[in-house]
Amino acid sequence: MTTYYVAKSGNDSNAGTSEAAPKLTIQAALNVATTTADVVEIIDESRYNEGYLAQSADRITIQHTASELGRPTIYGTGAAGSGPVSAFNVAYQQCIYIGLEIAEYTTSVFNDGGSGYDKFIMSGCFVHDVPKLGNSIIASGDSSSPVAIKQCVMFFQPGTSTPILNNGYMEISNCLITSSNTSGDWPLIYDYGVNGTASFSTIINRGTTSKSTIRFPKVINCILTTEGGNGIASDDQTYNIVRTSGHALRDFADSSNAATASGELVATMEEIAFVDKDSVGSTISISANYNLQGTSVALDAGVAYDSIAVDITGTIRPQGGSFDIGAFEYISSDP
Repeated sequence: MTTYYVAKSGNDSNAGTSEAAPKLTIQAALNVATTTADVVEIIDESRYNEGYLAQSADRITIQHTASELGRPTIYGTGAAGSGPVSAFNVAYQQCIYIGLEIAEYTTSVFNDGGSGYDKFIMSGCFVHDVPKLGNSIIASGDSSSPVAIKQCVMFFQPGTSTPILNNGYMEISNCLITSSNTSGDWPLIYDYGVNGTASFSTIINRGTTSKSTIRFPKVINCILTTEGGNGIASDDQTYNIVRTSGHALRDFADSSNAATASGELVATMEEIAFVDKDSVGSTISISANYNLQGTSVALDAGVAYDSIAVDITGTIRPQGGSFDIGAFEYISSDP
């Protein structure tokens, strides 16, 4: 395993194996990261406009580990070469993406390259102004290696199709996911299979749909709000809070209504009590407005699940007597 460094102060003629002499472009680093588990480390918070980035081996990691200071932006507007259709050509398996901002691609974050992208990990990333996560259905057939999307903020727009389509093992946790895309029969998150799980996430649908906003086999400890359509379609859901003008809960087939299960509430926006429920934008600071106020019905209303011990920002869970529902754990005072 070799780490190749990238920075705007670099040069693609460099070997890229030291921070003192990094590569200039991400693609140049990916061209030499040809051994399984090689790492491409972006060491600044600059903007990278390189079009369609292609990996060349399994388990390649593209990361920026100082994301608490800022994120490098990988964006597609005006890109040369293959154009700004998708950010990553994922023709290899189990690749990892950490601490990146991904924006302004016209189709999706990931393109399967004709070979499938059935396994990847995405952590601490900020996605905005992109219509979808994948250009087709994401499908991991390996229960020991599910697609994992954790501690990410994703604002999907524009478009008229489902942002996240799954048909395999997928785990979404501690994420803030919003969309203006949904219309007609398009939900925000949809699973064709029976092995997807969404937990400790805040999901906000700004579009309208005749379907449920999220159709996933297991949904636990999530907040969901939708402007139109139904809420959660699942046959295994507990400790969720739903705000909708339609039916809050449906069965997984999305064809009949379901009753609230353990710990579930149908609530108003005022009862959920986001800091600012109307915030939209393309900066990561917007996400903090979906934190909870001290009056929220989500406080201490969740349950321990899957050994998850932090929230979307890394705050330790729980802060109170029990876990808060949604992506954010409320902190009553500064430590």
